[in-house]
Amino acid sequence: MQRINGINEVTNADPSLAPPGKHLVMSHQAVVSDDLAHEIALGLGDLKKLFPDKKYEVLLIQSYSGGWPVNRVSSGSDIGYRTPVRNLYIVGDGAKGKGGIEVEGVALGVGNVMKEMGVG
Repeated sequence: MQRINGINEVTNADPSLAPPGKHLVMSHQAVVSDDLAHEIALGLGDLKKLFPDKKYEVLLIQSYSGGWPVNRVSSGSDIGYRTPVRNLYIVGDGAKGKGGIEVEGVALGVGNVMKEMGVG
């Protein structure tokens, strides 16, 4: 894939999010240039490669830029990954530190914990 770096089928958790016989699948992608139209086109191209024989409908394209977060908290203002309980850490979009969102936020949180543990 050129841009898509995460996909989740949310109807696995809540079937009511789509009509019977259909699923709601959300894809996430990195935006690495200032040409948003080009970035969106690359993401849509990735979907065609991922689902070449499937019928699907794009319902929405959401983007963010600068300091505007997509999810829980803006970059760098979350609660961090440490807890008062020994060897219990938090990873995810709400505990990522600076940078990343959603899937990338989870990966950043895991990386922070691994550094803390001296692993990796």
